[in-house]
Amino acid sequence: MERGERRPPVPDIPGLVKGVGFAGKGKIELQKELWAERRRARFPEIRADLAVIAKDKEFFLDLPYLAVEESDAPFVQHWVPKVDSVTGGVFTSRWQTPSSLDPDKFVAFAGQKYYDGIDLTAIPESWEVTRLVPQRVKKGLEFVMRQKQEMGRDYGSKGVEQARIYTVLSQIYSSTEVFLREQVTDEDLRHLAKETERVLKQEGLIGARDSIWKKIVNYTLRAATRDIRNRINPGRSRILERAAYLALTDRELIMREVQRKARRVYSYVGRVRAITRQNFTIVVDIIERQLDNPVFHTGQRWLSPRVALGISYNLKTAWDILEKVQAAPYLLPARETQAILVGKIGKSREEINELTRRLAVGGAASLRELQRDHPAEEYLRSLDGTSSHKRMRQGLQRIQEVLANPDNFEITVFD
Repeated sequence: MERGERRPPVPDIPGLVKGVGFAGKGKIELQKELWAERRRARFPEIRADLAVIAKDKEFFLDLPYLAVEESDAPFVQHWVPKVDSVTGGVFTSRWQTPSSLDPDKFVAFAGQKYYDGIDLTAIPESWEVTRLVPQRVKKGLEFVMRQKQEMGRDYGSKGVEQARIYTVLSQIYSSTEVFLREQVTDEDLRHLAKETERVLKQEGLIGARDSIWKKIVNYTLRAATRDIRNRINPGRSRILERAAYLALTDRELIMREVQRKARRVYSYVGRVRAITRQNFTIVVDIIERQLDNPVFHTGQRWLSPRVALGISYNLKTAWDILEKVQAAPYLLPARETQAILVGKIGKSREEINELTRRLAVGGAASLRELQRDHPAEEYLRSLDGTSSHKRMRQGLQRIQEVLANPDNFEITVFD
């Protein structure tokens, strides 16, 4: 369904009365259209009474937002991805209805009616409760972008989810036509039950795990059966079809929100990626300018204090730029390059510990850059031009490898 279009109203079918009021046959169908329209209108303003998260995922709440600068993090926007500052793994998130509120498994953290110490075993059934589900993307920025582009396509106006909604909607309309006839026979009911089951199986909805699709399947299948007194009851069946229609409206609204979120995340992560790569390019330029210094082409090993001090200042600038890098696949190479260029020199114990934790992700080879091999800055302090030149070239190579890696160019699944 394109932007600006509205779902077609209940079709002109026999017995359906349209106009002022709900008198006469067709009241159920008019009500479902009115209620569905109200849901569409208020959906953006819906806020859950309570938000919960699994206890083993509670750490997600304390993770920093993915941002170019700390002040750049739009902390009020729940859709903005977060990032593991040690591994560089990116976390996206989604909302779903929890199957239970077991206090041993879940913890509340927000919501319109949330308060400290809230008892999950005493939540009224009338409350709307939603669960925050984080998803770790270890491979980082490009993988997130590919994932979100694919999701945006699947949930778009021509995607598989929209097609599934239209197919089920068509079946609901067809069923409603049957139940609005003057008389519904056993044969009508058997045929309708068989056709409804066929459509649901065709769309892969029998046994669906999604709570809304479960409701839709339940309502549509029950509508094609006799009532509790073993009667063919068109009024009951139409009420069930109405319930299915309203649940389908909820599913469509969620689908649209998923698509909008996927597009926002794709765009936002794309911006972070672009600036990250730009920062790498700036560092490449800084190192190349140091390597092009004429003193390195005289054949002399030792540098003057003045030259060494100037190069040292520029390497510290490169360190500060690399410190802004947050996410994989750029975080580890950035920290390795920091270790190669400056290492522990001039850094606080806290900075050294943080750098060590991040390098540990890369294994022994990455840690060696910090713990055993001397950084370029140390050689500069001893005025050793030959050794400092070698280490700067190693740092340059590490950055260039990441920028040239073909895997880091793939940000789309579809053209």
